[in-house]
Amino acid sequence: MDGVVRPLRVFVFYPSMNLRTWTVLLPGATKHVFQTEGTAIEFALTRASAMKGKGRAVEVLRERVSGGWVLVPF
Repeated sequence: MDGVVRPLRVFVFYPSMNLRTWTVLLPGATKHVFQTEGTAIEFALTRASAMKGKGRAVEVLRERVSGGWVLVPF
């Protein structure tokens, strides 16, 4: 595994059953909460673009209602 650099990941969590807020988890365990999916995705993509601009590979993953993950292209 020498020389292999894993991408940074930004996670967008689907609201839990009792909550109606979307959570974005950035590298370093920084958590942000949003009222709408669109706002959460927009924030995640903006932050991912900024990290990518610094030369790191970045992935944005959004949780589905089923609990699976989907890669968000940007």
